Amino acid sequence: MKKILLAFVCSLLTLVSFAQKTTISGQVLDQESAEAIEYASVALYQLPDSILIAGIVTDEAGRFSLKEVSSGSLYCEIQFLGYQTYKSAPFEAGTNINLGVINLGLNTNVLNEIEVRGREVTSLYKLDKQVFQAKQFQNAQGGNATDVLRNLPSITVNANGEISVRGTTGFILMVNGKPIQSEPSVLLNQIAANSIDDIEIITAPSAKYDPDGKAGIINIKTRQGTLDGLFINLNTQIGLPSIEPYDNAKTARRGNADLTVNYKQGRWDWSFGADYRRNDVSGRRVGYVNTYQNEILTEFPSYGERSFDRESYTGRVSMSYQVNERQSLGAAFYAGKRTQFRTADILYDNQRRASIPANDFLGTEAYWDLYQTNNDVFGGGELINQLTFFNANLRVRRGDFLIGALDYDFQIGENSQLKLAALYERTVLGGPTDNISTNFPNTQDTLQLQFNTNDNPLDGLRLQADFSTKLGELTFESGYQFRYLKHPGDFIYLDRNFDTNEFEENPLFTNSIELRRGIHALYGQISGQQGKLSYTAGLRLEYFNREVDIETPN
Repeated sequence: MKKILLAFVCSLLTLVSFAQKTTISGQVLDQESAEAIEYASVALYQLPDSILIAGIVTDEAGRFSLKEVSSGSLYCEIQFLGYQTYKSAPFEAGTNINLGVINLGLNTNVLNEIEVRGREVTSLYKLDKQVFQAKQFQNAQGGNATDVLRNLPSITVNANGEISVRGTTGFILMVNGKPIQSEPSVLLNQIAANSIDDIEIITAPSAKYDPDGKAGIINIKTRQGTLDGLFINLNTQIGLPSIEPYDNAKTARRGNADLTVNYKQGRWDWSFGADYRRNDVSGRRVGYVNTYQNEILTEFPSYGERSFDRESYTGRVSMSYQVNERQSLGAAFYAGKRTQFRTADILYDNQRRASIPANDFLGTEAYWDLYQTNNDVFGGGELINQLTFFNANLRVRRGDFLIGALDYDFQIGENSQLKLAALYERTVLGGPTDNISTNFPNTQDTLQLQFNTNDNPLDGLRLQADFSTKLGELTFESGYQFRYLKHPGDFIYLDRNFDTNEFEENPLFTNSIELRRGIHALYGQISGQQGKLSYTAGLRLEYFNREVDIETPN
């Protein structure tokens, strides 16, 4: 009997599960012309509360199909701009339901007057990339390339200026189609938004692109002259005083100016650009930290200034010369200098260390709750020491870059093209950090004095040759690339010895390293289109060699 009952329950569950998978379909047409209405919105609501449970838009033929709809009393509502809204009679979900042909009539109340305006396409979606024109983002004008990227889908910029594409930071940055080997944020923060023509987000790179960026490629295209004559564009911005100065020692300053000059005459095309930017950020830190180790509770209440002073200069020059109808030469030069001062002047008010047996320990969150309630550290346990001290920490970060590029294009016949390109880049990252801890309020009594600095230059060279030709309806592309990178780094950490009054090298953090990398790459690919289907197939072969020398420690 139990087996029969179990089989009956299983069968019943199967029927219920099957009954829940209802498909509701139909077709939406124009009442007058009987033409299909594409992208009409179809919404399914559940009675009696009119809760939205599913939605879809119609396809090119005006058809729609809502699958696996829950059971119950339902009704369907269809809308499209300029048409009257359709609302079906209530029906019960069960077997598949076909609403048939639904004719939408024009809404004469909203179509008494029609104004048609044309607008330039500002976003373009292709097989392997998305293209966005920078000028469509008005809120980024006067800013830099990072400000433009904040507006693009699939790209996020956090509070620290770190950029991620589809959730990961591993992407390649290109400027006018030429990959940059240095840190992307160094360059993006120094390219004026007003000098950018458009941005390509290449999410599915083909074999001709470098494979380094697992998240894809960001290609920044700068403005060039399009018509003969002179074009000058000047932009300035002045920042208002901070709403909250946070009692910082210095007043934050914000403002920028950028200039773009394009001159085109005959075969010559020149472009100049300059940019100055000051973007300070006022800030204050209020914090509390506690640790419990070896039955010792240590509490660190703190508050003070944490601000940023940021200043940058950039310049660019580019030219192109049309030798004849089949040949052209190009050259470009970019340079920039950026400095950031991070001030962290923090007062550690009443740092306390106390011995507390494990059986009496309340937990780190409990002591945080007590601090919030009493606005003071925990007074229990056996006091080990108690100290109030002031820590002044100034970190200076400098990012300088220099990029030079040469191009040569040769049109071979009607359907073939050869491109040769060379690029050299140099960036210098680094800067010192001063860290001083003193007694408080007697700040003349120094407890700790540290100094560290680093010099982290990068030299990169890239040579590239690309060939493309038509093979009937197909496009064949192949090429060779050579990349070389030299990236040394010297990191020096010093502590002041108050007995000898001299700085001594800290061996735990001091190091010296040099990275050298060489890459040879060959690629070939074929692309084409069959009806609405676009496709690309390719193969890339790379030889990669990397050497790392560590001098300190040996």
